[in-house]
Amino acid sequence: MGEAKTVALVLRGHAWRDELTMREQAEIGGHLGLMVRLSREGVIEAAGPFSLPDERLEGDALGFILFADADLETATQALEADPARAAGTVAYKVLPWYR
Repeated sequence: MGEAKTVALVLRGHAWRDELTMREQAEIGGHLGLMVRLSREGVIEAAGPFSLPDERLEGDALGFILFADADLETATQALEADPARAAGTVAYKVLPWYR
């Protein structure tokens, strides 16, 4: 089996509002700020949504994060700082990914 990386699925949280676009959701600006900071710090290699910010989304999966060199615990801790997670807008599923 290949080398394991850590990834996170960004999921709808319990406070996600279906009538709003992604851009309109509570604390989404804080979420984007965290992703930019983690990227600049080299914690994540890539991250992004599965739809455009002004579209309404079908399904629970909102986006994907690929961590640069973090184990499951480190990745989970980094995501705890997300204001959108604290607001219930998003939730995370942190997983190993074998490539």
